[in-house]
Amino acid sequence: MTTLRGLLATTLVALLLDTLSRTRSTNLGLFVAAQAGWEGVGTWSTGNGMVLTGPSLGVPYNNSFIYPNVTGYSFSFTDDGYFEQTQFTWNANATDPHCVEAVLLWQHGTYEVLSNGSITTNPTVFEGDGRIQTQNACSAISSNIYYYNQPALYKTWAVAPWRGKQMLRLGQFDGALLPRMYLVSSDPSQYMFPTKFITNSSEGTYAIGALN
Repeated sequence: MTTLRGLLATTLVALLLDTLSRTRSTNLGLFVAAQAGWEGVGTWSTGNGMVLTGPSLGVPYNNSFIYPNVTGYSFSFTDDGYFEQTQFTWNANATDPHCVEAVLLWQHGTYEVLSNGSITTNPTVFEGDGRIQTQNACSAISSNIYYYNQPALYKTWAVAPWRGKQMLRLGQFDGALLPRMYLVSSDPSQYMFPTKFITNSSEGTYAIGALN
């Protein structure tokens, strides 16, 4: 009888802890993250880590970018459901190879790991913070800055050792893989802006659009 009571008590405690865990995960926007085996908490960057989230990029929400020396991608994911994204790419011009376009974007928001293992990112919670800047010396207006707010679905992800580093690989909604990103820090707070709306509260202070 004592053994049966002990077993029942242990089972009830386990169920209670499981319920609390699930509730906490839901509140943090990480529904079934533990069950899905999510291992992406941290700051990740392609290549040698020259492209990073956080202040090394400048102050994008204030229309001020510091361009990295190389192109690349960076993501930061916290353990309480927030993400930050930086991306610097070049768009080729088939008509004139000298007229390449530089594209630098930054956004942040919340993310969720779904029960099927896919990941969604939602920057709309901080809508008005994200920015994208394009530069093209061949255009009539060489530099433009716009608001950027693009939710995304990553159907697959994988974390694994790769050439002596920890690697994260994200698969986009269409199956295309983003470049390999390597763990820069397991503490993403070192490479992130505050996880809240951070654009100047005075609307209209910063003009968004074509910049001369």
